[in-house]
Amino acid sequence: MKATWWLGVVLSIATVCAYANSLSNPFVFDDHFAIADNETIRTLTPIIGALFGPRQSPTAGRPLINLSFAVNYALGGLSPWGFRAWNLVVHALNGLLLFGIIRRTLDIGSTGSTGSTGSTGSTGSKSSTGVKGSRRSAVSSGSKKLKSRNLSNQPNLSNLWIAFACALIWLLHPIQTELIDYVTQRTELMMALAYFATLYAAIRGMTAARPAAWYAVAVGACAAGMACKESMASAPVVVLLYDVVFCSRSLSRALRQRAALYAGLAATWILLAVLIASGPRWRSAGFSSGVSPWTYLLNQGPMILRYLQVSFWPRNLIFDYGLPQATTLRHVLPAAVVIVVMAAGTVAAWRRSRELAFLGMWFWITLAPTSSVIPIATEVGADRRMYLPLAALVVAVVFAARALVHRRDVLAAGLLIVASLLGGLTVRRNAEYHTVLGLWHTVLDRYPQGRAHYNVGVELQALHRRDEAIREFQIAAVDQPDAIYALGFELAADGKHAEAAERLREYIRLKPEDINVIRAYNLLGLQLLADEKIKEAEDAFRHALVMRPRNIDSLEGLAQALLQQERFDEAAVAYQNAIRVGPKKGLDYFGLGLALDRRDLVADAVAALTTAVELEPRDADFRVALGGGLTKIGRLQDAAEQYRRAAELERDPDARAELSRIIAQLAAQQNTAR
Repeated sequence: MKATWWLGVVLSIATVCAYANSLSNPFVFDDHFAIADNETIRTLTPIIGALFGPRQSPTAGRPLINLSFAVNYALGGLSPWGFRAWNLVVHALNGLLLFGIIRRTLDIGSTGSTGSTGSTGSTGSKSSTGVKGSRRSAVSSGSKKLKSRNLSNQPNLSNLWIAFACALIWLLHPIQTELIDYVTQRTELMMALAYFATLYAAIRGMTAARPAAWYAVAVGACAAGMACKESMASAPVVVLLYDVVFCSRSLSRALRQRAALYAGLAATWILLAVLIASGPRWRSAGFSSGVSPWTYLLNQGPMILRYLQVSFWPRNLIFDYGLPQATTLRHVLPAAVVIVVMAAGTVAAWRRSRELAFLGMWFWITLAPTSSVIPIATEVGADRRMYLPLAALVVAVVFAARALVHRRDVLAAGLLIVASLLGGLTVRRNAEYHTVLGLWHTVLDRYPQGRAHYNVGVELQALHRRDEAIREFQIAAVDQPDAIYALGFELAADGKHAEAAERLREYIRLKPEDINVIRAYNLLGLQLLADEKIKEAEDAFRHALVMRPRNIDSLEGLAQALLQQERFDEAAVAYQNAIRVGPKKGLDYFGLGLALDRRDLVADAVAALTTAVELEPRDADFRVALGGGLTKIGRLQDAAEQYRRAAELERDPDARAELSRIIAQLAAQQNTAR
């Protein structure tokens, strides 16, 4: 018992040491959308609001993830340190659970209750010579023996060290760094925590005299995982396979003996279906994402081989592989052949060694949700997808080493060397996240693609290196729609309104349902206003309002377009809507005042213009308009004062001269009235 705890402490310390230099790294990529710009995490009350993130965000349809971000925010604001520390703790817990799962699985084999690898689960000579009844009896008596033994109090030391080696290598492997350094990938981490907890609790239940409590924990953990990420869907299947391979030795026996467990696990699929039904990310993942299943599948063969390569040689890791690309079967055929052979090997292993086959099935089943026919339009691949599948590879390698090397001192030395190398590479990889620009440059160096060029451009723009940024956007625009928007933005800044509008229309055509298209419609509307295409501008703003009716920029743009078309009644309503929705702005009250004045509602116009001046007292135009309104209602002295203040603010000599003339005229009118 003490050995188990001490090894767990060592695993935790090693993990913290390997990732200590990651805690101060900045937010990257979707972290800004999922965390920094996510208004739903700014409060924990009401809690229902903290459960549901913005549509199309990484937390949409994943309530426990959004809630965890809200807790992080409540504890430390937007400090990346706290968010990344949470991820690190979850990663360490996952390693401890994996340690427990492997140790208990080895202890189950050590009891002899399920027979040896060669005899159990095979269709060899014993099962074909009429001894099925005796095997069933042996399994039954072994199962009773297993349940009568408290495995947690009698760990096998050899099994402990094997489990420790597997967990240590898995925890320190550099391919895992993305899940700590890229905070948004908490989705994968917390899903994996639920995945491991589900399997661990199920194993405890399968080996306990009174399993009900452990089965309840397994079902609860499975439900929690469904609320973290859709990949959790495979967990009930993996638990059943584990039962068949290591405990019950029969599918029918497993379902019969543990019907309540599997009914509960299957019921969690209902929760997942409810979360998916709202379609929070239907444009980014799924069969309506814009990428065909066939195209996505063809891309996955080379990606899986890439995952295997960096699993065994973890250097030059890549943060972003970009978007799925059109390809042909002929082009990916070599990779496809390797994948098919590996899958066939897993099937063949079922007849000879179900334990080995389980490792293969774990690899394929945990990888399948993200790397099969279900398209993920936003990324063709990601090293983080190996988080769960890597466990199977590590276990296979450790057992292969144990079979080849029989000296314990050599194995211990080998583990120390491997762990040190992996830990060092992890520290080095963490350092590549120290600056966002540096991180994206590593992508360009190792796997150049459009999205990397675009993000390099974004970082260069933030550093005021505008010309370099524009060059990166131009390269990225070939296959990255966001770069097209960026070019439109820069053209607008240069006053090239027609060219900017062309780029923005192209972006809207390519990403019509993306949440960021609202910005494109608003910017397009402004370019059309500047180009005096007022009706087209109105249409652009109305399109944006269909997507988000309370968008302040869209409401203001629509009001301006209506005012310029002299549709004063509609313009007044639009300005009133903008004032009601957004923060008070002098420009909105100014536009409202102009619209009301043209409707001959002069008193109301003066009230609106007075507010505009109060909000923006140094705007000469606001004071001139207010002066005009005051003149109409006969408040000549107040009008003259507004014109006088406007003259003081006005820099144009000709305008100042005109204002002086108006002031003199008002003074003359006032004297005449007297």
